[in-house]
Amino acid sequence: MLLALRSRAKVERYSSAVCNLKNLLSWWDSLGEVQKASRGSIAQLVQGAESIINQEQFAWSTPKKQAADDGGSKSEDSKAEDSKA
Repeated sequence: MLLALRSRAKVERYSSAVCNLKNLLSWWDSLGEVQKASRGSIAQLVQGAESIINQEQFAWSTPKKQAADDGGSKSEDSKAEDSKA
């Protein structure tokens, strides 16, 4: 059950990241050539993409860091089972 919930959360997170990147690309495609050449628009594109990707990377690294902080000897599923007992 817990694994299914985690899998669903991952798929939702990935879908959200893809959707956000597509929206950013759509915004970029809507700009004219002059707007695309401006430093402000380029900075917004790069910062937006970096933010989306960093959020996903942070989500990946957070559970691993928590497991390491807890000693790293048990899997997340084992810890969840222990907390139910």
